[in-house]
Amino acid sequence: MAEISVVGFCALWTKGLYPKEEKMKQAINPVGFRKIRRAVKHPVKLTALLYLKEALLREEYEVCAEFIATAKEFGAQAFEIQNLLEDPRRIPR
Repeated sequence: MAEISVVGFCALWTKGLYPKEEKMKQAINPVGFRKIRRAVKHPVKLTALLYLKEALLREEYEVCAEFIATAKEFGAQAFEIQNLLEDPRRIPR
């Protein structure tokens, strides 16, 4: 389909010169905006980070290394782990 202006499209639309499939494509995305993709978050990574946070709050440091390794394996960035380790709400004894 050739690119046309919105006014031109409306004129052709009202005259019925576009097939239904083209009308549907234009109605779904009339100006050609690109869809915004959201970052996919792996559920295992999120679970490992959550368990790491809970282990730090309970001061169970022996299991933290395992949770960090699992989170890294499934795509956790260093800053995500560092933010949990430096959480100001956590007061180590």
